[in-house]
Amino acid sequence: MTPDEAYRYATGRCARAELCRADLRPKLLARGLAPADADALRFYRALARLGRHALPPGGRLYAELNQALGPQTADLFRAWGYTAVELRRDQFGHDRMVKAVAPDSFPLQTLTP
Repeated sequence: MTPDEAYRYATGRCARAELCRADLRPKLLARGLAPADADALRFYRALARLGRHALPPGGRLYAELNQALGPQTADLFRAWGYTAVELRRDQFGHDRMVKAVAPDSFPLQTLTP
């Protein structure tokens, strides 16, 4: 969100933050910074894969969520072998963050990227 969009949201000129940045997606697509396909979980999948190599046993991974994808994102981290996966809510009651803990050792199963 740009400072201008944040200002519009903070001053009540937009009812929701999503509306303030509604024109942002085409700009990100044009710069190659947003996926053009419908796989909304691809970035969480990349984080899960990275965490398997970067986190020590018991290491924690925190990620901000798309509020509509909370349960799917939590399931993805569980499928990748993470333990103690939790969804955290914001002050409005929306799923906002996922916490996942690296196990002592990840399963050796092969997961699709």
